[in-house]
Amino acid sequence: MKTWHLIAPKELKELELNDELPRDGQAKVKVLNVLLNSFDSMVYDGNVSVSYPVIPGRYAVGKVVALAENVDTAVEKGNRVFIDPIFPDEHFKGDSTPLLGMQSEKAAGQTMDGFLLPYASVNTKNLYILPESVSTENALYTYLIALAVSALDKLEEIKGKYIAVVGATELGIILCQLLVYYQAVPILIDSYLDRLEFARQCGVTYAFLNDENLDANINEITAAAFADGVIYVAAGNAVVNSVAFRVTAPQKNVVFCGFAPNSLQVNLELALKKQLHVICVSNAQANISSAINLLANKAVNVSMFAKKTYPLEQLPQAYTDIAGQRKSNKSTHLTIIDCYGKL
Repeated sequence: MKTWHLIAPKELKELELNDELPRDGQAKVKVLNVLLNSFDSMVYDGNVSVSYPVIPGRYAVGKVVALAENVDTAVEKGNRVFIDPIFPDEHFKGDSTPLLGMQSEKAAGQTMDGFLLPYASVNTKNLYILPESVSTENALYTYLIALAVSALDKLEEIKGKYIAVVGATELGIILCQLLVYYQAVPILIDSYLDRLEFARQCGVTYAFLNDENLDANINEITAAAFADGVIYVAAGNAVVNSVAFRVTAPQKNVVFCGFAPNSLQVNLELALKKQLHVICVSNAQANISSAINLLANKAVNVSMFAKKTYPLEQLPQAYTDIAGQRKSNKSTHLTIIDCYGKL
């Protein structure tokens, strides 16, 4: 059996794949759908550090078809599951070296093989059973929702507060929805009118362009108090990150959220002057179950995101189309790869 491997930036090649039985602690999962977004596009382009060759695909939903003998898990054969894409490990794949004092992790589709393949053997600790009320398509957004929850957890009490979200990506819009759910007031900032207009269609009331009127607009909304906290979306964001510090009230929290491209650089001059607390969030494992519950309770609506589905054999064309979408600066660069058909 063959599947696509990313062997260099923008270079996909079909390579042989071993159809292994699940080992101790693992389940064999039939991969149903994989979500590709702007971060996956940066991986493909080489704008993110990658251990080549690697099978792409970070966010996946599948169906358990086999379990290793004597595995201790609540997961059963036939369960539909979301796969947590972050795996703890002592060493990164290939030549990547953990930073001093940092627990290394493998990230699917980047520093370990991802899920763009018909079957995957996965540690059962990384499998989350999905309720019938959550569709396979909606469940693909589980990790993005979990990231949003993790970022909000880093802010102070947010009920009734003005919270700025910098970056009208799909993650940015999800953050705004959750802020409304938790009774805060989101203020969304982006550099492109098309993205902001789409956000307004999704129900975001305060959506402002990053231009010469931004400070005045935020002053008017917050009665010159500025934002009580800010979340900056790290991936797919065209807004310079200094804006996050500029719109935050002194001594408040600024959270950088998501998976960062190689080019992300931060000037802390203004953060130091305002004595801001800068926090980074990229691991959302602790909130995956909460994210599934939020989907089940319809606290988050991801159905508005425009999507296009491709069969696995058309993966090269899918990446070509995603690149075109990114150049258009639209808010939703989302593609679903159908790896093995629907349930």
